Amino acid sequence: MRALLLEPAVDLVKRIKTGQLKSEVLVKAYIDRIKTVQPHINAVIDERYDEAIIDAIEVDKRVAHELHGNEPLNGVSIHSQPLLGIPFSGKDSVSIKGMLFMAGCPARKGIRATKDAPVCERMRNAGAIP
Repeated sequence: MRALLLEPAVDLVKRIKTGQLKSEVLVKAYIDRIKTVQPHINAVIDERYDEAIIDAIEVDKRVAHELHGNEPLNGVSIHSQPLLGIPFSGKDSVSIKGMLFMAGCPARKGIRATKDAPVCERMRNAGAIP
């Protein structure tokens, strides 16, 4: 699993789109790594692990569906998404819907984003999973 963390995203996407790698496996590998290092570096202030796994499972369903010659499940082809199934993290100064959005300001403690920032929206549209 740890080798996955060292592979370039372009290689991982190719493997996901061909069914050689499950996005769920990749996302879980990153989650496991975060959980391992978090006590030492304290870099993650919020998480959406369960939602990310659900998103990854959906990616895997879409891939399997299209690899069997079917039309895209949601009208968006897996081949049109350059970051399909790739997990990403963000700073709390960039809004990711439902996540803490405090921008390092104590007065904003506990505030959650109500929508994605444009950059996050573009990442999701490209198939990436926050």
